[in-house]
Amino acid sequence: SFGSWERTVQVSENNGHSPLLLECPGLFRCKMGQCLHPRFLCDGIVHCPKFQDDEFDCEIMECPTQCLCLGKSVFCLSTTIQAVPEVSSDTLSLDIRHNQNMIGVDNLCYRINRIIKIDISFNMIGNMSLGNCSTLFHLEFLSVAFNKIANIEKLSNCLNLDILNISHNQVFAIDSYAFEDMDKLRILDLSFNYIQNIRSSFFGQMKSLYTFDISSNPLHQVNADMFNFFSHI
Repeated sequence: SFGSWERTVQVSENNGHSPLLLECPGLFRCKMGQCLHPRFLCDGIVHCPKFQDDEFDCEIMECPTQCLCLGKSVFCLSTTIQAVPEVSSDTLSLDIRHNQNMIGVDNLCYRINRIIKIDISFNMIGNMSLGNCSTLFHLEFLSVAFNKIANIEKLSNCLNLDILNISHNQVFAIDSYAFEDMDKLRILDLSFNYIQNIRSSFFGQMKSLYTFDISSNPLHQVNADMFNFFSHI
């Protein structure tokens, strides 16, 4: 769960005087000393006790029509939108599930340069072309589950992805080296698709992969050397 990212740092006593606030490399440090993953900043929920500083400076200038904005998180749930709405460039989380009229993600790269989490599951999306989307460099969570995606193209700019969920689609083709640059990817879910062949060339060197789900696919061939690339499985 996302909550596992949140970590409380033990503060030490300085010769019986005031506690020392420890540094939090790569994380946000609350004024009270807790370390918080950036995924939880400006999500509309207070994670830093007392001072609530994880929800400071979180105002989004303009909220898309039919959507709800909390902090730097945008929620477009069960709407009539047909495409990914244009959002503020400092948006951190985008949740656009259950929109039965949405068939494409062409606008996903528009001015989003800090986005960490994107959930576009339960829509009617048939194409997931994000290969040229350089603004997704900071993206850590991406779910496109329960759509109609048939082909997975190379996700060359999603270098910091931690979780990728493409389950419950219509995937039958995966481009060569589709996931090869994802050294930080820990969880990959390709279950409930139409995949028949799994080759090692799909993945490259996925050194961090811990969970790989290809269940409920009509698999005909899996290369014996494929799992040599997955040192944690």
